[in-house]
Amino acid sequence: MVPASLDPAYTPGSIWQKLLPGHSSVLIFFILSGYVIGLTNTKALTRHTILSYLRKRLVRLYPIYLISLFIAAAVAGFKYSAFTLLGHVLFLQDSVIPVISENMPLWSLNSEVLFYLLFIPVSYFSISPGRVCLLSLLLGLASRLLFPMPLLSSYCFGFVFWSSGLWLAQSSLFAKQYSSRWFLIALLCLFFSYESLNPFFSITDALDKRLHINFLPTSGLYISFVDLFEWPFYFYLFLRFANHKLRGDVFVLLPLLFLNFAYSAHLFLKYKADPAKLEPFIFPMFFFLIGSVILLFTRNQHKNEQAAPLPVSLLKLGGISYGIYVIHFPISVFLSRFTTFSGSGFTFSVRLALDVMLVLLTGYVLEMKIQPWFKARFSEHTPRLATASK
Repeated sequence: MVPASLDPAYTPGSIWQKLLPGHSSVLIFFILSGYVIGLTNTKALTRHTILSYLRKRLVRLYPIYLISLFIAAAVAGFKYSAFTLLGHVLFLQDSVIPVISENMPLWSLNSEVLFYLLFIPVSYFSISPGRVCLLSLLLGLASRLLFPMPLLSSYCFGFVFWSSGLWLAQSSLFAKQYSSRWFLIALLCLFFSYESLNPFFSITDALDKRLHINFLPTSGLYISFVDLFEWPFYFYLFLRFANHKLRGDVFVLLPLLFLNFAYSAHLFLKYKADPAKLEPFIFPMFFFLIGSVILLFTRNQHKNEQAAPLPVSLLKLGGISYGIYVIHFPISVFLSRFTTFSGSGFTFSVRLALDVMLVLLTGYVLEMKIQPWFKARFSEHTPRLATASK
């Protein structure tokens, strides 16, 4: 999610519009979050461990979040009211108050905190994550189809993704299997294409117009019904990156690849006489083609022991992903406010390179310097260590 006006006097061509699947990245993040919570909380929470769990989540999430919120408020010139800022401090954005426009990605943190809280009864009462996932799906459908409650349905559909990660971490259904590096690269290529080449967006749009069900979201700040059609692939993608296997995965991949291929052919035939409308799909189609070809030759290249790791740079990037996520938007907005050195593809490229460097640097400082400082001082064992040192 990057402001379209990174260069206020220049707008990139439509071919770049669908290059980065921002909304899909949030869905993957929800699966990852549930998975991490499942791995780090293998025992059911009790009355004596709930506070410890909440403290760990607070120390992990809150310091970086508050810093990103302050920077966004500063970029905005501190124009927002105390009520709006307090609402963000309490994670009420996108529910009670609108998200501040200088850091729009913070909308998902509202859902993330809610999911952390919902994990408490799920763990305390030892409820099966698979059942939680199914119940969330049914409740989301009911609140979408029977009642006009888009926010509730958004939470429910988002919790489907989150609880599926929890299910993966705690279920014995998924055996270990390491994939080759090329197989994982193929899945990444398909990820960059999947959001744009998902035919169900067009199908649900047609249903909306005929039946007036409002399946599609009114903005990108909600998890909608149509996002559920992306869940099978994103869950499988994460499963493979987490070194698990799914029996009969060919019956998952082949239908999805066929649908994407058929939709790509449909788009090409529909817009071949109008290149301007076809342009936004060029990169997704390219990634889909590359990913499919690699997958064709590497699908069976699995190992019983740990495969060659992904590039170290990619793994390090994952280690600072939260910091990058909460800070990238205000930095981009800040750069877009400068009107000098703008107005061409060259100036946009320079601005983009500067944007990426600043985001990576700031994300690194937040995650590797500031976060450990807070963790060392506010972790639950700190008082005991201080007492012991005396």
